[in-house]
Amino acid sequence: KGRQRSILMTSWACAEGYPRNEHAWLALARAREARGEKQRAFKALKEALEVSPHNVHLQHAQAMLSQRSGDADAAEAQLRRLLKDHPRNAHAWHALGTMALTERQDPAEALRCFQQGAREGEEGTARAKCYGSWANEVAISGGTGKARELYQRGDQVDEVHAPAWQAWAVFERSQKNLPQAWALLRVEEGDTKGARKLFELAVATEETHMPSWQAWAEMEWAAGDQGKARHLYKKAEGIKSMFVS
Repeated sequence: KGRQRSILMTSWACAEGYPRNEHAWLALARAREARGEKQRAFKALKEALEVSPHNVHLQHAQAMLSQRSGDADAAEAQLRRLLKDHPRNAHAWHALGTMALTERQDPAEALRCFQQGAREGEEGTARAKCYGSWANEVAISGGTGKARELYQRGDQVDEVHAPAWQAWAVFERSQKNLPQAWALLRVEEGDTKGARKLFELAVATEETHMPSWQAWAEMEWAAGDQGKARHLYKKAEGIKSMFVS
């Protein structure tokens, strides 16, 4: 608590002294949120945006704070305002696509957002994520050739984007077990519930596919369910022994 307060006071002083310094306002908002003061975090970002209304980092931070606070409508509206100012921002396109899937259950809109981010987005990891998400949606619908092409494009955009590379590797390993590739992306996006359903589908599709069991176990461990994770690790080890013995 003492360290949190120290960070808070330092960030506050910097924001007050240098009102056009986006980093100070972002740090202040993060410090407020870390202390459970979400309304004050919103207030800090609002004050920052009054000074710098078109700052992409402040706009994105505001939208993501709204999403974490459970206000999907506000988050979507804020992301769309951001895209009016910065139409090539792939982070915003990917976030909109993810929300269309997780909040709206609208795969058509999600696909449109992922395509826009991939085709028009600025170079970098966020654009690679758009390609990966686009590829996963195509793969699920059975477009294996197109999905392979999109995974490859994502890899070319950002060769060190591990989740996109892993999803592509899984896709190439077993075209009959596409749900695992999609599940891995859901893990990257923080959608544990959605990923869990897809892992269940993955192991039902191919019960002896050890990487699916292992990836599912790693997700459950990270989510704090160590009992479930141990059970899944045992499943993976059992499958491994079948092929080793």
